[in-house]
Amino acid sequence: CDCTDYIYLNDAGENIIHKFPIAADGGVTTEIGSPWFDGSTDLQSPHGIAADLNGLLYISQLNGGVGNDQSFIAKLTCDGEIVDADDSDTDIDPFLDDQGDHNFFSIGNYLYSHPNFDGDAMDPGSPSTVRIYNLCTGQEEGTQTTLAPALWGLTNGNDGYWYATLSPSGFTNSDIGVIKGPVDPATFDGRASEIVF
Repeated sequence: CDCTDYIYLNDAGENIIHKFPIAADGGVTTEIGSPWFDGSTDLQSPHGIAADLNGLLYISQLNGGVGNDQSFIAKLTCDGEIVDADDSDTDIDPFLDDQGDHNFFSIGNYLYSHPNFDGDAMDPGSPSTVRIYNLCTGQEEGTQTTLAPALWGLTNGNDGYWYATLSPSGFTNSDIGVIKGPVDPATFDGRASEIVF
């Protein structure tokens, strides 16, 4: 198999997404396109990126961009074409609507997400959630409570757990900490995550 790996880089300030092939020696070569994807009309202020087993990309428009207050996660092909579920030519059809996420990753058939504009997370002192979505249906499959009102980052630890960093406002004493929860879809039943440190 002669495969090429790529690095995708969101530039939220310019509303663009860059794509760089990784050379056989591990170095990065010249950018594909200039830019690879211009989101100035369809995908403003791109945040977060994940890929599924089929090579489809999931990229979030985080609450806006220029003159736009809509948050969603869009699905794109690896060629930069928006996958439009309702086949309209005028507006992007979000894969996940009203999700202001820039912290997400995928494992198998699931997208794991921490919605930064989760209603609970915007209530000071109220815990936010990590949610799991079925990539085939786009339906939420469940949640885990994070025990903190604010998170930064969400990643797959490749050890059966997801990890997230508590923002400085996540604790009243402004300590920064790390929490984790199991990635097994069966555990997204409302249970609480655990504090690592």
